[in-house]
Amino acid sequence: KSVEDALGRLEGVQSAKKGSSKTSYIVTVLEGKTVLPSQMKTALTDKYPYQGASIEITGTVEAKDDTYTLTARGSKQAYTLKASDDLKALVKEGKSLLMLSGPVTEKEKALTVEVKEAKEAK
Repeated sequence: KSVEDALGRLEGVQSAKKGSSKTSYIVTVLEGKTVLPSQMKTALTDKYPYQGASIEITGTVEAKDDTYTLTARGSKQAYTLKASDDLKALVKEGKSLLMLSGPVTEKEKALTVEVKEAKEAK
């Protein structure tokens, strides 16, 4: 089976296709669903080792002291954010519905996004 097949069979995945490099894949998740990095890792075999995931997600960002969190628009999944300067600036301007992208990691079912890009959602 191919990587696309393995990832495409995960519950909540709308589509899985080859990305821009030999080892990258674009997985589109249905709004209202969450696919965890651990689920992707489990779906892949030794032939296709899991190397990490990046995410592009829209949701509501909240800041409390220096802790930033995002609640996904559809699934309501919570993410802790490693905030970038542009994210901090948007929140400071009072913006809260944002689209973020960056690497996502999972530790004991808690998800963290290292924000590489942040912009106001439309």
